[in-house]
Amino acid sequence: MRIEQLIHLKKIAETGSINLASKNLFITQQALSQSIIKLEKELGVFLLNRSKSGVSLTVEGEFVLKEGDKIIAISENIRNHFLQQQIVPATYFNISSTSVAQHYLLNKPISYFYKNFPEITINVSVKTSAEILQDMINDRAELGFLSELIINAQSDLALVEGLSYVPLFASAMDVMFNVTSSLAKYKKLSVEQLEEQTIILLKNPNSKEDIIYKIFQPEHFPKVIIAETEQLFAQMIKDDLGCAFFNPIADFITPQSISPYITTRPLEQSVHITFGYVVREENYHSNPFIPIFCDHLW
Repeated sequence: MRIEQLIHLKKIAETGSINLASKNLFITQQALSQSIIKLEKELGVFLLNRSKSGVSLTVEGEFVLKEGDKIIAISENIRNHFLQQQIVPATYFNISSTSVAQHYLLNKPISYFYKNFPEITINVSVKTSAEILQDMINDRAELGFLSELIINAQSDLALVEGLSYVPLFASAMDVMFNVTSSLAKYKKLSVEQLEEQTIILLKNPNSKEDIIYKIFQPEHFPKVIIAETEQLFAQMIKDDLGCAFFNPIADFITPQSISPYITTRPLEQSVHITFGYVVREENYHSNPFIPIFCDHLW
């Protein structure tokens, strides 16, 4: 049994997918699968339940991961101890991120670095997705965190050679509106139906760029109102002034926060937001702090 096999098992459990786990680990799916199969043969048990919907840990897998976490933590402490001795004072770590990704992804790893590597200064710049990609292309940031809109399984994220996008999780897009709205009678909503509506968005520098402009055709673009605060956003939905996009994982608003005045319906087309990070592959392998930061996103 090797520590890296335990790390592989942990990453699969976190992502629920061998595909996503392999991208996070920068290894092939085949190499990751073989790593787990070898561990299963060594222990004489199955560690994963494999199905079309994804993978999950068996009871034996949960036990191995629970005990393996202790081993991973010990090896991490040893690694960090010697990394701390190698750090040059006032080392900088630059991150470009969308505001939503910053809010939901960066707090935990930044806190970890403050505790374990206080000599490192982490600079986070909140930018649009286009600006983040330019920062990565021009090597102005070690990591870029963004949200990618995927419509009907089609992605339009264009990366130059040498950059990799590592998805962390995806969340489906729904539409929220007042329970008395004329839209409430439909089980699902089409984009064509929404073109006739007023769309209310919570103020976010990436909302139009990452979501609205990519769903609607320019010639059929709906009226959009930007709400400056969460309270105003909730009141406008309650007053039936329009409908809004809702992402249960990534959005700052939850249906529960303004219940019982709203309801949600899915879009007929498949619309997901995938959250992840962009990294220059050679930096990931040469800079020990990049994989450490990424490992602590959860």
